[in-house]
Amino acid sequence: MSIRVYPWLIIFAFLPTQAALPQPITNEPTRQAALKAIFPGMPISVHPPKKIVSPSQQERREKWRIPKDAMADQQVYHIEGKATNEAERCASENMADNHFSSTRQLRFKLYQWPNEGVIGMLAVLQYDFVNAAPAGSCWSIGLLVHLRKEGLVWHTRDQFLIMPQHHGSINLEKAVGWA
Repeated sequence: MSIRVYPWLIIFAFLPTQAALPQPITNEPTRQAALKAIFPGMPISVHPPKKIVSPSQQERREKWRIPKDAMADQQVYHIEGKATNEAERCASENMADNHFSSTRQLRFKLYQWPNEGVIGMLAVLQYDFVNAAPAGSCWSIGLLVHLRKEGLVWHTRDQFLIMPQHHGSINLEKAVGWA
């Protein structure tokens, strides 16, 4: 599946439909089902929470007073599988030895899709690749995914790649006024 770019998706996805702020979905079986839909056929394992950003990125964050990482408190998942697109290929490369990692370390938040009830979800993902040392233009991947439930199975409906140039973490909640 190719990633299509829909600029309206990011705007539509974050427009609150009610006065109350959306709460992330924390049900672990639902979260695992979402990851299986986004990364079909790839093994998924759960790891203890940890920071994904490098010490140098953390130092820059403190020096320049960059807002906190919106994913800092999220569970870390490892997902095994070769890069599926050019952005992942760039982020998985170790430029020092020209090898590619196949292990994504990922954190994400899951929300109910506006006006779709229990059959629609928005996944906000951030991930990089273990043991990769990529170019500065692709330190990590940010991805928005619209998921839709058909019967008992979740399917990816649309994806929006957040431009990966020089970002180490995603702070969408603050950007859209949720924090």
